[in-house]
Amino acid sequence: MRRIKGRLQAAREYEPPSQYMVRVGDHDTLVRDYKGPRGTPILLIHALSMDGYMFNKIMPQLARSAALLLYDLRGHGRCARGAPLVQSLEHLVEDLILLLDTLGIPKVDIYGASYGGAVAQYFTIAHQTRVRSLCLMANIFHCASFSP
Repeated sequence: MRRIKGRLQAAREYEPPSQYMVRVGDHDTLVRDYKGPRGTPILLIHALSMDGYMFNKIMPQLARSAALLLYDLRGHGRCARGAPLVQSLEHLVEDLILLLDTLGIPKVDIYGASYGGAVAQYFTIAHQTRVRSLCLMANIFHCASFSP
């Protein structure tokens, strides 16, 4: 019991996220904002048919060392209702730049899982000055990264 209690307390040693809806062009999306240490936030983009909650297991560890931002891609999670269909990856990049501009975030470390990795790559190519680093994940346990 002592070991379990200690692990549970350690896992909860971060500020729970603020959750709010943000208007992104022609639709609303759910944003989860983990206020962490100041600096460039880590933006996590989920895989196809998932939503930002796919990162729940790694949030306690990441939130101790960095500010985190998660959002639901168009057509996924809380953004599935009422959002016009995705036209292309460039369309998702337009959504992301609108989101960052709306939130006043000038630069991010961008982490993308699977389909989210494709969005992250397209975003990095189109907006290199807005990206400090890029991390592409095949799953949340393996990560290859580089700085553009």
